[in-house]
Amino acid sequence: LDGVKPGSDTAGPHLIVTPLAVLQNWVNEIKRFTPQLSYAKVHGSVSERARVLGNDEVVSGGFDVYLTTYDTLLAEEAFFTEAFLFHTVVIDEGHRLKSATSKLCGGLSRLTTPFRVLLTGTPLQNCLDELWALLCYVLPTALDGKRSRVARTFEGAESETAIDLTRVTQARHLL
Repeated sequence: LDGVKPGSDTAGPHLIVTPLAVLQNWVNEIKRFTPQLSYAKVHGSVSERARVLGNDEVVSGGFDVYLTTYDTLLAEEAFFTEAFLFHTVVIDEGHRLKSATSKLCGGLSRLTTPFRVLLTGTPLQNCLDELWALLCYVLPTALDGKRSRVARTFEGAESETAIDLTRVTQARHLL
């Protein structure tokens, strides 16, 4: 098991979902800045994941932080959605959630959690569907049945060349 011994007093468990390219960086940052937190990295080949998920402490939520990749989350969805409640789910490079109908958004939407965080350094690409996907992830119940209202607020905005301050005010009020 790649991680430190469980047992800190920090309320958890928390889940961090990252691209593969930065997964180890998250491990390094946890070790550097919060060495008191226990963590489990759920990633690797099928046999490696089976070994990690065969650990009783892992499957019982005994670690403060669980780290995984987008692909592993989808491959091991049953574990992440059914084993226990994650108190926080952090999505690194949240701009990957560009479509509310994508397989990744579907898998993430099945995670029950009281607190969701999206981290991204990439701004929206002026696309209502991308904004909608991000908002649906962060505020899943607040937007039920409101897609048409959001669409009306932004209707035609993608084709405009000048900024319509009235539309911006309406969008801010809506959000």
